[in-house]
Amino acid sequence: MHVLERLVEAERAFNLQPFDERWLVLDVDRWPSHRLADVCQRALAKSYRLAISNPCFEVWLLLHVLAQLPGHLEPKAASVKTLWKQTKEGVDPHTRERVATAVERARTGDAWSGELWPQGVGTHVHRLVSGLLKAAGA
Repeated sequence: MHVLERLVEAERAFNLQPFDERWLVLDVDRWPSHRLADVCQRALAKSYRLAISNPCFEVWLLLHVLAQLPGHLEPKAASVKTLWKQTKEGVDPHTRERVATAVERARTGDAWSGELWPQGVGTHVHRLVSGLLKAAGA
């Protein structure tokens, strides 16, 4: 709810216009499903878009360097963050090519595209980033 409130404040502070997109970027890891569902419904009622990762944002980062997420990866933030720390050594995940690759990997591996958030280890951050890449002409 705090993130949603901050987005509402930012909307006012920056005088966002109707054509400006508003994105709620969240992690699943600490939130019970009913609280997350409530926040999502409130956001959607305001026409905000959702980019949610399960269990944490590092899932998105892993897709920059791994061809696919390991099938045995638990939907627990600690296991995902540990894998990210082990995987990122010596790799710059922030190149344009790696970001585009992560978008494609997330899109093709998204078994929960019709859900508000991934029900297993996954991310919908690619929805936001692909729009940014398109706007940038990439």
